[in-house]
Amino acid sequence: MRITRATAISAIAAISIIATAALSQPPLPAPKIKTVQGRVLLSVNNSDWFPAHEEATIHAGMSVIAPENAMIEVQSGRALQWHFVGPGKGSIGKRSKNSSDSSSFDIEISQGHLAFALNSADAPATFVVKTPFGIVETTNGLFSVVADETSAIVIAVSEGKACIARAEQKKICVEKDKMLLMVSEKNKPPRIEAVDPEIRAAWKKFDWIIVGEKPELKIVQPQDGMYSNNSTIYIIGNASPGATLTVNNKQITVAADGSFNGNYTLYEGENKLAIQARSKTGKISSLTRTVFLDTTPPLLSISQPAGSFDPTTIGTCDNRFCYIQIFGITEPGVALRINGVDVSRFIEDDGSFLIQDFPVKYKERALTVEAVDMHRQRSFDILSIIEPLDSDGDDVPDAIDDCPSDPSCN
Repeated sequence: MRITRATAISAIAAISIIATAALSQPPLPAPKIKTVQGRVLLSVNNSDWFPAHEEATIHAGMSVIAPENAMIEVQSGRALQWHFVGPGKGSIGKRSKNSSDSSSFDIEISQGHLAFALNSADAPATFVVKTPFGIVETTNGLFSVVADETSAIVIAVSEGKACIARAEQKKICVEKDKMLLMVSEKNKPPRIEAVDPEIRAAWKKFDWIIVGEKPELKIVQPQDGMYSNNSTIYIIGNASPGATLTVNNKQITVAADGSFNGNYTLYEGENKLAIQARSKTGKISSLTRTVFLDTTPPLLSISQPAGSFDPTTIGTCDNRFCYIQIFGITEPGVALRINGVDVSRFIEDDGSFLIQDFPVKYKERALTVEAVDMHRQRSFDILSIIEPLDSDGDDVPDAIDDCPSDPSCN
């Protein structure tokens, strides 16, 4: 961004990276150049200038010049990371006298945009920013210091919190999505406003390894509490492009547009699915789904009638049907059908059922009992119906025929 020019002296921001690693913690890795864009030049202890290159280690006594649109990215493990964007110039100062850690040094910029990130989870560390207006301290997060060749300076916060302690004046703090603009002109007090769009655009353009927003994660399928009778289900949804997706530590491929569609194998019974999307910066979004696999058919046992039966001998009959008693046991909550007729209402809480006077046609030769559970698993029991004896062949069983030996008798 462009800061309105003033007539006072140039602003210089000194960034002190003070690593306070505990004895049990390993020292922070030496900061190295991760990427370079454009012709960024370095000099060591006032030597000749040479082009910056990736994997070069940053040392005290270095100076840097970055022309317009050029950028250098420096990283120290997963605790510290910063981008210096031109047009700008700066230098690496001597290490802090109070710190023996090799990662402690000062960065002074007289012009340019220094965007930096801090994550002390891996190694305790703090950022201290020295400016002509006071000392700025930051928490874990993502920040920018922008200095022009004027008396103005901007401190912007994407994540975390930054406070500036001014000599004999009240401390000013800036939090997420806000920036502090300070100039040394009289009658122009510091002001806090929304982050400038140019700074916000720069943050999004950088490849942050340390900080970043949690990735998007939306699950379309499976629904929580879903039942399946297939051991393979599909995990379908959307995540932020570039995110890594896992289901119970099994990786699912995420397409370039963020969509995903992968399969997962269930175990019989209850399955807890921990679905995680991890961004390039290590931020995690998590969702859980519970899915039940049921491949076991429901219990079904018929006690009466047993095996093959003649309905005319166990029931009461009229000129069309014999009415029989059916007794058995299944599972509570199933759908029970006999020859296609729904008799679920007869099932007791313990799964037993007793159906009085179930109609069976004379010409039927099978009694099909079907139980279907809520997971669409089915059990069948098919009983054979013995053809009733009809001695005179008049289609009236002998059991209800007044004259079973005379076909002319009605």
